[in-house]
Parts: sequence; structure tokens; C-alpha cells
Amino acid sequence: VRSELESDRSKSGRGDSICVQDNDVFIAGFIYSEYPFYRPCYWKNGVRTYLSMIDPASSGYAASISTAGSDVYIAGYTKDNSGVNVPCYWKNGVRIDLSASDASKNGSGVSICVKGSDVYVAGNTKNGADVSTPCYWKNGVRIDLSVIDASQGGSGTSICVAAGDVYV
Repeated sequence: VRSELESDRSKSGRGDSICVQDNDVFIAGFIYSEYPFYRPCYWKNGVRTYLSMIDPASSGYAASISTAGSDVYIAGYTKDNSGVNVPCYWKNGVRIDLSASDASKNGSGVSICVKGSDVYVAGNTKNGADVSTPCYWKNGVRIDLSVIDASQGGSGTSICVAAGDVYV
């Protein structure tokens, strides 16, 4: 059975990640505001909530959603005033910006996992050579991951924590 998500029919959008807790369905994604700009948001039981952005006149993206107790966590990015994608996550709608290899280059939070009081976000940041470095953040501290060829880079696209081990 298809379920509608709250939207402005004059604008397109997309849900990219889903999480179910008890009887509540959470979906993270975005709504186009004015092409090419899009606003990060999430839906709880079909009702949309927009997420804060560094530059409200620019873009942001909600890529992954998870819940822990009554808290909602969303990984993604928001553009700064220079148009750079700043990796971040939102906890209950409050944005927490994450560090990048080079603050003048794009980065993104792609996947989020919460274990106890620890928040893990997998993603990437571009270095000074404009190569994407795969990484994850634990409670806001970035850990860069190894790659086969540093000139090619990579990205962390999913994260899981089990028995104290972090899998990206």
C-alpha cells in the first residue's frame, strides 16, 4: 500500500532513507525549493519537517535516518555561504556540523548509526587535492579510512557498530 508524504505538489522531492520505530515511520530526504536548491527534511508518519541549514537560501540534503529512544538522528550535509557542502547530522532537528579534511572542499554525512550514547556518521570529505577521503565520525571526531589508491579516493556509504567494532 502506497503512502503519501506531505509535500507541496508544485515542488518535487525524494525520500532516501527509512526507519521504523514502534508504530512510527521516519523517512529522510529533501524537497526542491527553487531549482537547483533543495531543502533537507524528514517525514514522521507522512508529516514533513524541514531541517536547519547554514545558508537557508542554498541547499542541504538528508541522506540517512535512525532513531534511538525518542531521539531522531539524520546524516547529510548543508551548503555554507561559499557553496561548500559541510557534512553534518541533526539530532531532533538541531544541526551538528562535522569536521572536514579541508574546510574549503565538499564533504557529506551519508549514513548514521547510534549505539548507546555514541553517534556514528559515515561519509567523506575532499582533501586539498580535491580527492574524496572516506571517513566516519564518532561523536563528531573524524576518523579517515584507508583506500587502495589515495589518488582515487572513496566514500563511506553505510555504517554499523557491533560488539564495539565499527564497520564502514
